[in-house]
Amino acid sequence: MLLSEKEKEKWRSTIDSDALPILKLSFDNLPSTSLQRCFAYCSIFPKDFEIEKEKVIQLWMAEGLLGPSGREMEDTGDIRFNDLLARSFFQDFQTDELGNVISCKMPNLVHDLALMVSKSETVIWKAGSDIKGTVCIGRLNLISSDERNEPVFLKDGARKLRTLFSGFLNKSWEFRGLRSLTLNDARMTELPGSICRMKLLRYLDVSRTDIKALPKSITKLYHLQTLRFSECRSLKKLPKKMEYLLSLRHIDFSHTPAHVGCLTGLRTLPLFEVGRDKGHNIKELGCLKELGGELRIVNLEHVRAKEEAKGANLSGKSKINSLVLVWNPSSGSRINEKNVLEGLQPHPKIRSLEIENYKGDEFPPWLLKLNNLVVLKLKGHFPHLEILELEELDSLSYIVSGYRTMAAALCPALKRVSLKHMNNLMEWTIPEAAAGGMEVAFPCLEELEFDKCPKLKSIPSMRHFSSKLVRLTIRDCDALSHISGGVQVLFPLLEELYIERCRELKSIPSMSHLSSKLLRLTIRHCDALSDISGEFQSSMTSFKYLTIEYCSSLASIPSLQNCTALKVLSIYKCSKVVPIILELHSLRSVSIRSCEEACVRIRWPLSCANLEDLKIEHCRELIFDDDADADDDLHGGELLPSSCLQSLVIMRCEYLKSVPDGLERRLHSLVRLDISGCPNLSYIPEDFFGGLKKLEVLHIGGFSEELEAFPGMNSTHHLSGSLKELKIIGWKKLKSLPNQLQHLISLKKLKVYGFNGEEFEETLPHWLANLSSLRELTILECQNLKYLPSSTDMQRLSKLTLLDIRSCPLLERNCLKGSGSEWPRISHIPSINIGDGDPVQKRQGLRAAQPALRFDF
Repeated sequence: MLLSEKEKEKWRSTIDSDALPILKLSFDNLPSTSLQRCFAYCSIFPKDFEIEKEKVIQLWMAEGLLGPSGREMEDTGDIRFNDLLARSFFQDFQTDELGNVISCKMPNLVHDLALMVSKSETVIWKAGSDIKGTVCIGRLNLISSDERNEPVFLKDGARKLRTLFSGFLNKSWEFRGLRSLTLNDARMTELPGSICRMKLLRYLDVSRTDIKALPKSITKLYHLQTLRFSECRSLKKLPKKMEYLLSLRHIDFSHTPAHVGCLTGLRTLPLFEVGRDKGHNIKELGCLKELGGELRIVNLEHVRAKEEAKGANLSGKSKINSLVLVWNPSSGSRINEKNVLEGLQPHPKIRSLEIENYKGDEFPPWLLKLNNLVVLKLKGHFPHLEILELEELDSLSYIVSGYRTMAAALCPALKRVSLKHMNNLMEWTIPEAAAGGMEVAFPCLEELEFDKCPKLKSIPSMRHFSSKLVRLTIRDCDALSHISGGVQVLFPLLEELYIERCRELKSIPSMSHLSSKLLRLTIRHCDALSDISGEFQSSMTSFKYLTIEYCSSLASIPSLQNCTALKVLSIYKCSKVVPIILELHSLRSVSIRSCEEACVRIRWPLSCANLEDLKIEHCRELIFDDDADADDDLHGGELLPSSCLQSLVIMRCEYLKSVPDGLERRLHSLVRLDISGCPNLSYIPEDFFGGLKKLEVLHIGGFSEELEAFPGMNSTHHLSGSLKELKIIGWKKLKSLPNQLQHLISLKKLKVYGFNGEEFEETLPHWLANLSSLRELTILECQNLKYLPSSTDMQRLSKLTLLDIRSCPLLERNCLKGSGSEWPRISHIPSINIGDGDPVQKRQGLRAAQPALRFDF
């Protein structure tokens, strides 16, 4: 009511005024008299009483407050309840695991309002209270358990009484107009046969009493909608002919009556006990087509076959939102349990499923089709279950396994668990065991996988999983913040550990807790991970593959000194990692890229004895150390040769100033070399290429702007018989291509890139024609270049099949067909690309207004 008011004085005056008239306005503004009557009815409950939603709706039904509306009465009651809740007439609500409100309370002032608007129709009576206007009382709550304190007016018949809550029952009562009678917790041992005289009774609750039997006459209450007799421990049997209760919609009990299938109008049935006796067959459920809410089926070991289970017709019961299926753990029978569970397929709308003590070795396919399932509980023991694979259950939010008091393993035979593509899964929990209880839930588990569960926040502690685990994968779990170890050694047989795309992950188990059998560790896309704790142990003699990528907050990695078997190391996009020391003779491949703050220290010859592939890219600093005397300026002493290194890439290392003397003596097996984009590099030994006689691919350049000539080019003639591909990158002070390149007669691909100096020659050198094996020529970003070699020289390049010219505006203009001066020199080349345009065939013609074209002849 004050939602639109913005002045403090208006709010203050409202607070200081009598609140009840204000609340009365809220009541008057309720959209229907039916809703007003439902609210007024709640005055029957004492202040601070916890009102159960299901019960109050059934009481409204009994009172006739949920009249014809085109809906089921229960659905109308649900709407009424939620409307009152939304308007804050109900507060302090409790919810179930599905988020459904199950109970609430009324604030004291709201309760006062309910009493006021009920106009003396509702009375909460305590012993000694004085009641006036007893003729109008329609609802009475006797807060007394003593028959001696019975109000006098009840002895007169209380003809208008429709609802009675009492802690005792007077056998003389004959309230013929009574609609609901609540006697729960009453001191009574029997329900009198005269109950049948209350012919209009629609709600009867005798829960938690000491009654031993229900009278036969109860079957004559033809209007009865709700019957509650749960927790009546002395109740041994029910009367026959319960099927006569044709109006019965809700029944609540601790033991299932026989022939419950005759009660075809039932909307809720909390428990069904399967038995061998007549009237307890699971097929009884098949007749109950209107069942909804929660259904618990126990003693399923008595079901013998799939067809018998299908007789329950669970797949046709769309209103059931919670289903519990229980086998007796002490039953030694395994008769067709797998087939029985298959026959118990629920309707796809099911939202909560609990399976307990199932003895099959796998779950039926229908489990993966429950697209509305929110909660899955696996409780008790699953002694033969070997595989648990859940995939694409998009609504599933919670998985619960086991009991807190379990003393034995939950799934002693389980070998594989895979949870994949679960877009809403938030938690998988295993209740912490009580003292002396279960610690390891899955003692034989070998493979555990979480994949594409973006909302998963919690997984069980690693100590609940088998010490036999070989492979652990946690991938695309963005909400997961930690992985709890809780053990001294994390899975002593673990061989593979993958943690990928967990962007909120802040902690992982210590490296010192990893298995000595570990073969492969991969950590990718963990942006919040700032630290990898612990040290790799010397006992990890099988550890061969380490990958750490896209961990932007990671500041350091553990020392690799003890990883004596490590073969492949890849570190990528870890921008804050500072020290990386390579000192392992076992390494075969090393890739450290886009670690902008990293100082990479390579200790020769130890770290290169078996190295085949080394890539250092976009790192702050690269230091080569002699084993005997580390040298921070990259100049080591006499180092032993490495005959294994085939590929060496050093790119964009900002503080690299020189290539060490003697490095070439350990590179005689090198096939690929890339030293480029190092803006402070100014020195390469003049004889550097002399020992690289197997080199086939060379990318070089992009060095210090102070250099006026390429360093180290005088020894390139040694590459004349081996080099097949060359990419040469210039800088502003260079005036021409290095003349030494003319000796590379085996060259098949040449890429000239970034010669943008104002003094760079306008024409490519004539010696280019000496490259008789050249097949592809690419010229990129040479702003001042205008001309190609002469027509004669270009014709000598008889094997040239591709010419690619881009971001060279002057040369591009001169190479245009028709108008370009260079076109006659290149027209014979089969494939030409000028600029960045789409390929165009020669036969389609060429327009001068479109210089960015490609020709394929």
